[in-house]
Formats: sequence, C-alpha cells, structure tokens
Amino acid sequence: MNKQVFFRKVVDQKLRPPINPKWPAELSALLNDCWHAKLQKRPLCSEVGARLLQMVIEQRYEDAVRADEQFEVAQGPSSRKSKLQMAK
Repeated sequence: MNKQVFFRKVVDQKLRPPINPKWPAELSALLNDCWHAKLQKRPLCSEVGARLLQMVIEQRYEDAVRADEQFEVAQGPSSRKSKLQMAK
C-alpha cells in the first residue's frame, strides 16, 4: 500500500489498526480516543501522558501486591506475623 492509499484509508474510511482484546481496557480506550476522527475530540499530549502514567502506576502497584502475596505464600503463615511485628 503506498502513502496515498494509506492516507485515503485513514482519512476517508476512518481505518485504524486493530486493538488486541487482551490489552487493558484503559489502554484500548486511550488508543480509541487518540484515533478519534475529529481532532478536537482527541486528548492533548499532557492528558495522554497523565493517563499512561496512571496505567503504569496501577500496574506497578498490582505487581507489588502480587509479589507480596507470593512471598507470603512461599514463606508460610509465620512471615505475616513477623511482618506485622516489624510494622509496629
């Protein structure tokens, strides 16, 4: 497909790349917002950055919680008790 054909498909036919259904809903929504046919409806770069940062923060938090849970399972019930004592 040459540039002219590609341009016509995107501009005239509103063609967009497919979004993988396995991707997080927040990412899919951001991509759809960025690809909106009307420029005025697309998010500003600052909003895109803020939304991406929020996704990263949430993912890191979920990863940390999951790692903590795996650690507790591996260490057994006594590790939870010692962690609570250290927190005091």
